[in-house]
Amino acid sequence: MMKQTIAWLGLLISIFVLSSCSPSWENRDYTFKEGFEALAKLDEKYGASFHKEQLNATSMVALENVEPFIADLRAFRENIKRTKDSEDKDALIDFIVVRITMVGAEENFQRAQKIGDIGLASDEGGFSCSEVPYLLETYYYYNKTYAYTIKARSDLDTVLHKYREVTDLQQLIGLGENKTQFYYFHLDNIKNILAANEKAVRNFCKAWVVKKSE
Repeated sequence: MMKQTIAWLGLLISIFVLSSCSPSWENRDYTFKEGFEALAKLDEKYGASFHKEQLNATSMVALENVEPFIADLRAFRENIKRTKDSEDKDALIDFIVVRITMVGAEENFQRAQKIGDIGLASDEGGFSCSEVPYLLETYYYYNKTYAYTIKARSDLDTVLHKYREVTDLQQLIGLGENKTQFYYFHLDNIKNILAANEKAVRNFCKAWVVKKSE
C-alpha cells in the first residue's frame, strides 16, 4: 500500500513539474521573430524550407509530409491566437495562413504530376476521349495549384506591406533577391495545360463535369 502511495505521489509530482515547465500561450508576449523561428523548426521537421520551396523542384514538401505538416501549422496558429494582442500576433497568424496555402499548392502540383502524360491533352501522343477522367483529374489538381499559388504570393505581399513596421518581419521573410523561391515558378505552363485539357474535353469529347468539390 505504501509503495502504491509513493508511486502515485511521484506521478503527480512529475505531472506538476512538466506542466510548470511547459510555456503557457494564454496572453503571452510573443514576437514575430519568435514565431518565425518556431516555424523554421517545423520546416526542418518535415524537410521543408520557406525560402527554398518552389513548384516543380525537389524543394517541395513531400506528399507524405503534407498532412501532418499542415496539421502542425494549424495547431501552432491556434496557440498564437491565445497570445497577447499585437501586430506581431496578427502578422504571424496571417503568415501561417500563407505557409498553409504554399504547402497546399505544392501538394496539388505533385498530385497532378503523378497522373502522368495520360492526363495531358497536349502530350506528344495526343489523347482519346476514353482518357477524359484523367484529363479532368489533372485539370482539377493543376487548377487548385494555380489558385493556391496566386493566393499565397498575393497574401505574402500583403503581409510584407501591411506589417512592414513589425520588427524584423521584412528581413526574416525576405525582400528582393532574398525573397522565397516560391515566387520564381512561372505559371504559364499550368495555364496552357488547363486550357488544352478544357478544350479537349469540352470541344472534342463534348463532356465537362466538376470532378471534385473544393
